[in-house]
Amino acid sequence: MYGTLKRWPVDKMRGIAQAHFVCVGMIVVASQVASGFWSLEVVQLLLIIIPLLFVVIPFENWISAHIARETLVKYIYVLLIIFGGLLFFR
Repeated sequence: MYGTLKRWPVDKMRGIAQAHFVCVGMIVVASQVASGFWSLEVVQLLLIIIPLLFVVIPFENWISAHIARETLVKYIYVLLIIFGGLLFFR
């Protein structure tokens, strides 16, 4: 929301969001490993998911290059509301 109010370019907002989620993800993974939550099944799933990132990230870049900034921001807000609602009702 802050980036939208400041009218940052979409590339800047996307870069900041990606950097944020990479950092948070690494902290979450490190804390879960330290707590002993990881098993062989989790590692196997991770080995499946990591190669998929090489497909998803270029696809996301292609989509963001073909959608207007205002439309992209609306999609992001809708997804945030949906995910927030899912977390709230769980």
